[in-house]
Amino acid sequence: MLKKLNQSNSKRIVELFILLIPISFLILFIGYFPVCFSLKLDASIKHLDGVIISYNRSNTSLNIYYGSKWFLGNNTDDIVISTQNNGFDVDKLIFNAESGIEKIQFHNFSTSIWGIETVNTSGIDLGQHTYLNGGITPSLEGDELVLTIDNPDQESMFMITGYDFIPFWFWILYGIIVLLVNAVFTFIVDKILSRF
Repeated sequence: MLKKLNQSNSKRIVELFILLIPISFLILFIGYFPVCFSLKLDASIKHLDGVIISYNRSNTSLNIYYGSKWFLGNNTDDIVISTQNNGFDVDKLIFNAESGIEKIQFHNFSTSIWGIETVNTSGIDLGQHTYLNGGITPSLEGDELVLTIDNPDQESMFMITGYDFIPFWFWILYGIIVLLVNAVFTFIVDKILSRF
């Protein structure tokens, strides 16, 4: 009798655990631990009151943009362009250079998720992942990528793509976190159901 009761309880807990997985995932994914990444771009930019705008569209919806705008003012050296909360479904970072930007020299480009660095690169590797829309001449100065704007009075666009901003190993880690949270959630729900 006791053995059958234990088997019944174990079966109920397993069923409850499986049933609650999608709920736990949605609570974390949409609510408390959304999957998004930050980017940081260190550069020297030769310009006259330049502006850089990013248009980073999600792949899952045409209506979601993760855009930012940077007014460079009088700064030319050691400019940091950074954004937070770029969605998990963004795989192309599109930048628009305008207002007299003549040259952009990239010192470093990196992305991170929850403080864990996922991309860190500069120079040739960044150049191989940067696509230009015309009107921009790429070159290398030492190990740094340089984009020279042919006509600073016109807007010019470049795109960084081809990197795993959120790599596969992170999704495995995220899945483990979901299962651990789901186990705790299952334990709480089971105690509540047993009581009532």
